[in-house]
Amino acid sequence: MEAAYPSHDDILVLPHHEPAGAFGFLPCHSYLIKGREPILVDTGIITETESMVDAVRRQIDLEDLRWIFLTHEDLDHAGAVAPLMQAAPDARLVLSFLALSKGGAGEAGGLMDRLVIATPGQSLVAGDRRFGVIRPPVYDSSATVAFFDDETRTLFSADAFGGVVPRVATDIEELGTAYEEGCAMFTLANSVWIHDVDPARLARSIDVVRTLAPDTVLSAHAVPLRGRTAALCDQLQAMPAMPPAELPDNAAFQATVAQMKAAGGPPSEEPPA
Repeated sequence: MEAAYPSHDDILVLPHHEPAGAFGFLPCHSYLIKGREPILVDTGIITETESMVDAVRRQIDLEDLRWIFLTHEDLDHAGAVAPLMQAAPDARLVLSFLALSKGGAGEAGGLMDRLVIATPGQSLVAGDRRFGVIRPPVYDSSATVAFFDDETRTLFSADAFGGVVPRVATDIEELGTAYEEGCAMFTLANSVWIHDVDPARLARSIDVVRTLAPDTVLSAHAVPLRGRTAALCDQLQAMPAMPPAELPDNAAFQATVAQMKAAGGPPSEEPPA
């Protein structure tokens, strides 16, 4: 995990950039809301479980953590659920019914009375915050939900609006056009069904985000996206007309492996601490 930094006065980004080979890095961020009842949105990638627990502990006493919001069950989002729920005995776990069914809560035994089911179209109150629950317009798991914080007008958008980046960054302006390019590549690969759906139906799903008009979008896979909602929605709406993402086939993969071996092993791609 890298050094935490603020998105808002009481929302911290807990960042991690996972090396993605020739594509650069895939941000895998979690978010800590330091309100009256602290809330953690997503729990990081499973390979960084210990670092994730330590990152939260550096910000708050884990016994004070009251809520863990899980956007979906994938292990780049739910990696540290089990140890965090164990270390935070008063925390409640908020997730969709499908995420629970697919194993997002880890071992549910002993946790059933600490679970809250988040359903798109409904809302929930966590301490002094109210959150609307929606299904984001793109996703890679049918269990995905996104959370809209009324107080800060922030949308925690799960995979939506995320993307690979060529370098570690904490500000969108540092990336220039690389963000849009990486977002298109990631979205077309992560939500391959986008070419199979009726564009009008996709537009209606995107319009949910347009109507909410969040001031900030916090994707698990992007730096904070402030004041960009209309442009983000426009780009997403244009993606069905783009060609599918071109990913390495076996021949290209084997060639890359051979090049790495010839160079003496894989290059170090760890981001700065």
